[in-house]
Amino acid sequence: MLPHITFRITLLCLIIVHISSAQNGWLTLSAFPGKEKLSFTTQHDSILYAGTVSGLWRSGDEGSTWKQVLRGNPITSLLAIEDGLVIAGGHHHVYFSYDRGIQWDSVALNNRQPVHRIISLTGQEFMLTTFGYSEFGYDGDGVYYSSGDLKKWVKRNAGLPSGNPSTDNLLVDRKGRVYVTVADEQTGNSGGLYYSDNKGLSWTKASLSTRTTTGIRVEKSFGLSVTPSDSLIYSFTGAAVNIAVGLNLVKHIDDVTGNKEWRAMLIRPTSNWWYDLMLNTVFVAQDGSWYSSVSASASQGGAYWSGDQGKTWQRMNTGTALALSNNFEDRTFRENAAGRIYMVQLLDERIYYTDRSLLNPVSITGKVIDDQGKALPGVQLKNSFVPLLSTNTNGEFQLTVPKGWSGMLTPSLIDYRFEPAVITIENVQENRPLPVLRATFTGKHVVWGFVTDVFGYPVSGITVKGFDEEILTNVNGSFSAGVDQGWTGIIRVEGDGWKFEPDAVSVEPVFGNVYALQFTGMPAGHVVIKGDVQDHTGTALPDAQLTGLPELTRVNDAGQFIATVPVGWSGRIAVSHPDFFFTPDHIDISNIGESLNGITFRGQVITGIDDDWVMFSAYPNPSANGSFSFRWPQQPAEGKVVISSLSGQIIYSSTLENFQLAESWQAPGRGVYLLTIVAGNKSMHHKLISD
Repeated sequence: MLPHITFRITLLCLIIVHISSAQNGWLTLSAFPGKEKLSFTTQHDSILYAGTVSGLWRSGDEGSTWKQVLRGNPITSLLAIEDGLVIAGGHHHVYFSYDRGIQWDSVALNNRQPVHRIISLTGQEFMLTTFGYSEFGYDGDGVYYSSGDLKKWVKRNAGLPSGNPSTDNLLVDRKGRVYVTVADEQTGNSGGLYYSDNKGLSWTKASLSTRTTTGIRVEKSFGLSVTPSDSLIYSFTGAAVNIAVGLNLVKHIDDVTGNKEWRAMLIRPTSNWWYDLMLNTVFVAQDGSWYSSVSASASQGGAYWSGDQGKTWQRMNTGTALALSNNFEDRTFRENAAGRIYMVQLLDERIYYTDRSLLNPVSITGKVIDDQGKALPGVQLKNSFVPLLSTNTNGEFQLTVPKGWSGMLTPSLIDYRFEPAVITIENVQENRPLPVLRATFTGKHVVWGFVTDVFGYPVSGITVKGFDEEILTNVNGSFSAGVDQGWTGIIRVEGDGWKFEPDAVSVEPVFGNVYALQFTGMPAGHVVIKGDVQDHTGTALPDAQLTGLPELTRVNDAGQFIATVPVGWSGRIAVSHPDFFFTPDHIDISNIGESLNGITFRGQVITGIDDDWVMFSAYPNPSANGSFSFRWPQQPAEGKVVISSLSGQIIYSSTLENFQLAESWQAPGRGVYLLTIVAGNKSMHHKLISD
């Protein structure tokens, strides 16, 4: 009767499930070319711009595909206006496009340091700063102004530190006041916050003090932001008198011109409030959430989020990577109309997004099952809202979109056909569960197995039958074949001079890959003898050796032995070991006709014989002609005598009484022989040497 084997699907897969729900982490766009990013902005929701060391890249489909529109020079700063204007700053040029980044013009700025910030004052007037590093430390060219003709830029540095002011941050509030920050590596009186009420024609330095800290001097500015409630946030490192400080200060824009004290905003709980983590620019989302970043090590830096207007902050780094510097660096945040937040990190090639601030979100949920009714994980559902959406281990998916969203979900998985092939969703207004999506397997399942001999060694060149075509086992003894869903059949293996157990395997309907079919072969006309050798406690004796078989047979580490003998073979099998004698001491086999399993030899420890237990001598020893005589001064108890070769082959076996009567023994040839006397639970070994 054929062995009856039923196989179930074993699906081993690594699944990354992307769910566009209100989340606390970041996902990446499906494409982000150009390597490490230096700048980023968005325009009209679907248009993304990414500045890199090799130029500017543009996407018109929310990051699905990209095209390089500027080449050769690093793009370090970007500004996009909703009317279609885009301005890009680099090391020595300003680039601009009036048609949403399709065609570009440029003007030489003759700046020594790269453009750091670009802002729009009125939509028709623009300002920018340059900032960088030289052999002397922080460096810059100050502030530039354009009245609208982007080919003409003039410096407006009156009131700023003389020479080459290291201007970095730049912004304008809703009342038209412009703010700029200046770095001072010497932490003298040059660094700090400056403001202008006349579009940069003149600048005034703002005073910096808190309720408990005065005499603040700025070394390096990190963030400069203005909130919808007209709060100005300024983050910097520096010194107060002779103490190093790192502060995030907040003040209403109406109070900047006076001497009113600033309020310190804490990013982390600390008793050293005067040296906090420094926020980079704060981005305020449409839902009121604040997004910012801290340029620091992996343990403290990264993206930060606040849901209470900066009262408390939490790190939001799930899904993000370190920058090329092996630290977390400054982040740029942008938002589309639906509330999706895009993020780019300086010197990080990836472009991230989160739907944590999505406006009016609704969820579309569903489940995918296969043609056996089982959950199907790893199915990708292509759509226009998230780059990657897949079913989880339960076959379920969830897509969170803004209210009113319309689009299509297209399921795909290699070797599966789906019904329906496309799911169309129009103007979704509330959470919507979808009907169960069914998948039919259209590919091939793999049936795999292997053929070994009785010793576990692979057998190659064996014919495997039962598939569409006959196949042969490879050098590893394995075979495999592709079969259709629901295939059933009988697999047989054949080889000249071999017989196999089992001779065939019945495989019932296949709905998944079938692994590890096992066939064991032996030479035709032979049978197998199997057993084990253990001590009296059941512990394996791998050093034992079997005698009497046609070939030298040893015991493996598990205490097992296996041998093949021809059908009809007869013989006596015994076990030898220098430290044990065995029960039974041998097994006689006569005219064997079928395989013999379950033979067990149990060993007892040889404990030795007391000197006064028996007096025994053999002479001459060594013997020149192989003849030995024995002297027995006294009679021992009943026992037995075994003479064996050093390889363990038993040459002579007799009762002790008969051996004593013989008084001599003739060796079959030259060599060393081991004579063992066993009586009761004692034994004695004696070496016989035949020259």
